[in-house]
Formats: sequence, C-alpha cells, structure tokens
Amino acid sequence: AGGEYEMLGLREGAQSLLTFEYDSPAEEARAAARAALRCDTSLRLRMSSVRVSYWHPAVMRIVGYLQEGVLGALMSATASTVVQVARSVLADGAEDASAIALDIEVGSPLVLLPFEPDSSDGLRGDLGSIAVHNSLERRTAAGPGGG
Repeated sequence: AGGEYEMLGLREGAQSLLTFEYDSPAEEARAAARAALRCDTSLRLRMSSVRVSYWHPAVMRIVGYLQEGVLGALMSATASTVVQVARSVLADGAEDASAIALDIEVGSPLVLLPFEPDSSDGLRGDLGSIAVHNSLERRTAAGPGGG
C-alpha cells in the first residue's frame, strides 16, 4: 500500500506531489492591474511533504552536466530576464512594468544526508513548512520609506 508514493519520496499523508497554477489574465485586465500598482500575473505552487536523499557527489555531477548544456544557457537567460523585470518594476515611473504575485508553499521536506550512497545511516533534517509570498512596493526618488 502506497508503494508508488514511497518511490516518489512522498511522506505520510501526502496526496499530490505538486500543484501549479499560473494566471495571466487578458491584456486589458493586466493593464488595469499595472495602472493600480498591483501584480498583473500570479503563480501558485504547492508541493507536498517530500523526503529527499542528498548524496553530494552524485548531485554535483548532474548539476555540472546540466549547467554545461542548453539548460545552463536557459537558466542564465532566465535569471537575467528576472533581474531586468525586477529592476523595471521597482524603478520610479515604471507604471507599465509587469509584476508577478508569488504564493509558494512546501510542506515539511525531510532531507536525508547519508554517510554512504546506499546507507540509511546519516543526518536527517525536517525543514518544517516553507512558504514564499511577496508584495509589491514602489520606490520613489527618495527611496523606500520616503526618506
């Protein structure tokens, strides 16, 4: 019972590994949100409680392989775009800049750091509940807080 969940690393009581919602309304609604200095798109992500076994040498080999290829180029381009969008949103007079509302929650991930690759002995860390929520604040020429 629950064998498929055990293979995915889901912890007891978890129902779904990941739920993801991205809302990008029609351009008229997005323009109205921007004019009102509100976020015009939203991202909602829920990740159930998972168990992760982390073996550093194996993970670093995979990360290195991925970063050398197309994924690395995509990550670099995406990070650059995110920085540019963030700067435009925070810049004074950028009322037409897009902003995204984040609502991300990860339920109690359990991280296992084994002493050996196939060992059940090692360090265990329950990271508790992790949440990321943001708010939009416009800066003025005087800076945050008006001073």
